[in-house]
Amino acid sequence: MTALSENLRSLCRNYPSISQVCREIGINRHQFDRYLRGTSRPSAHNLLRICEFFGVTEKEIERSSSLMDHTSLDHLPKQGPRSLLADIFPGDLSAARSYVGLYHTHFINMTWPNRIQRALCLVREQGGGVATRYVGRVRDPHSSQILRSEFVGQLTVQGDRVFLLERHRKTSDALAQTILVPPERTNATYITGLAFMMAWRPQRTPFSSRIIWKRLRNSTNFHSAMKQCGLYDPQSPSIDPVIRSFFADAPVSFLKI
Repeated sequence: MTALSENLRSLCRNYPSISQVCREIGINRHQFDRYLRGTSRPSAHNLLRICEFFGVTEKEIERSSSLMDHTSLDHLPKQGPRSLLADIFPGDLSAARSYVGLYHTHFINMTWPNRIQRALCLVREQGGGVATRYVGRVRDPHSSQILRSEFVGQLTVQGDRVFLLERHRKTSDALAQTILVPPERTNATYITGLAFMMAWRPQRTPFSSRIIWKRLRNSTNFHSAMKQCGLYDPQSPSIDPVIRSFFADAPVSFLKI
């Protein structure tokens, strides 16, 4: 088995089935199985499609190390029965299940304070709890450099609030927390709250921002939703009017710490 096939297997663990991955990428299942076994190598075109779908680079997906294992949420540390985290997660699992799904998240990053950043968050039930996978990808308007980030974490419902605790996939010193206010009705399209994150540049500075999630319906797949991530002008017609209004009500929506 090659490093590429091992990394593909790790990446696929974040999805309900291999068949779903193949459908969303648009690759034949039998061909993809050969990639997973290491008996065939993707063409340059297919490798690019695979990397874009999972939000990784070609160098990362072919790296022979345990790096890619961190894309699986299974590696998160198990907490002891008396630990604080064990008391917090999964929390009210029945209530947390109602948030399972795919979302576009919108917030103001102090690196680009005049833009709305749209990212992607996958919420799914796993291992007796509700796990999250956040993927951000933007093109810096100043340098044109593509910047990517990925966080994995867990979601819990405590009382009348939803809490997410996440850590960066590649570094252990980057944590993010989000607090959401549950909507009045189940399965609502929009969920609002407050996020605490780290800025990209000019230095790693912690800050907070109002945040609004938009639930993506079943017809939207991960790959197409990822393509819509990036930085947007607050008045862009590509931004949902509800989301534009949300940020217009509070133009200074981040607080530098």
